Amino acid sequence: MTVSKEELQKIGEDSFNEWFNTWFENAELDEKLKKSASNGAYCLLINCNSPDIMISENRQMQKDEFVGNLRNHYPSLQIERTENEITVLMNKKKINEVKISWQN
Repeated sequence: MTVSKEELQKIGEDSFNEWFNTWFENAELDEKLKKSASNGAYCLLINCNSPDIMISENRQMQKDEFVGNLRNHYPSLQIERTENEITVLMNKKKINEVKISWQN
C-alpha cells in the first residue's frame, strides 16, 4: 500500500500542532506580554531565526501556521510576520520576527 498526499499532510499538520502546543506552554507568552506592557512597550517581538533556538524549532516558527495559531490564541491582538535585513560586519543577515502588538 502506498502513502497518500493527504495522509502525509495530516501527519505534518498533527506534528506541527503538537509542537506548537508544547512551545506555547513553555513560551509563557502571557507573562511576557504583560511584562512588556508594564514596561511601556506596545508590542512583543518573537525572533524566529535566533541562534538560541534549534533548527527544527526555527523551521516550525517560520511556517504560516505559527502566526495563525498565535492569532487564534490572541484574537484581540495584532499579529504579523516581519522580515528585515541587517548588515553586521559587512555580512547581510535576514531577521524573521513575529510582532504581537496591542496598539492601534
